[in-house]
Amino acid sequence: MRKQRLLENKEDEIEFFHITYILILLIFLSIFFSFIKLKFLKTSNFELEVLSSAIFTFIVELSAVLYLFFRFPNQFFSLFKNKFNGFFSGILYYFLSIPFLSILVLISYFAFKKYGIEPAPQELIFIYLQTKSIPILIFLFILSCFFAPFFEEIIFRGFLYNAIKKRFSVPFSIFTTSIIFSLFHHEIFVFIGIFALSLILTYLFEKTKNLWVPIGLHFANNFFANLFIFLLKSIYQIY
Repeated sequence: MRKQRLLENKEDEIEFFHITYILILLIFLSIFFSFIKLKFLKTSNFELEVLSSAIFTFIVELSAVLYLFFRFPNQFFSLFKNKFNGFFSGILYYFLSIPFLSILVLISYFAFKKYGIEPAPQELIFIYLQTKSIPILIFLFILSCFFAPFFEEIIFRGFLYNAIKKRFSVPFSIFTTSIIFSLFHHEIFVFIGIFALSLILTYLFEKTKNLWVPIGLHFANNFFANLFIFLLKSIYQIY
């Protein structure tokens, strides 16, 4: 019994090390590419920059998920042992969380304004309004609504949160996971909104033990955000 417990603890330490390494690498690569693009890859072709950024993000997240799949196959498959109907529950939870998230975004906006800082729109809004290529817009929509929720929930909720929870308390693990999730997106003006969204995603995963629930909520958040931006783009083009 003691030997088995020691082996389990050792496996937990290995998993924690690997997940921590993956997350640090993800954040570093994300920030590093943004710096490189800003300093050295500036071109007159805005849409080419957008496409290269989207492809880079997709490759990085896909690589992380594939690594986790091959390194921890048992844990990976266990994440999807629950029924898919949790996905639709996640969408319902999204609608219930809209008032809370909206209030926090408004508080964040007015807080920046109070200190004389003009909040910039979220990068995705700027990109959608400036991009004219329909294929690129469709590609961005697919990445944002389908691949991002799936990949990021596997990485952050499925592995990172579970790894942290094996060492620390549930509240601390939810908080830490959400901080890292927010840093990964490096959007300072919507940091509070992303952080709050992650708190909800992680809390629901903890309560339901079903990864499809945060995937569904994450999908709904991105889908309706994209829909809203497309509406803004239509109005923008009309005027």
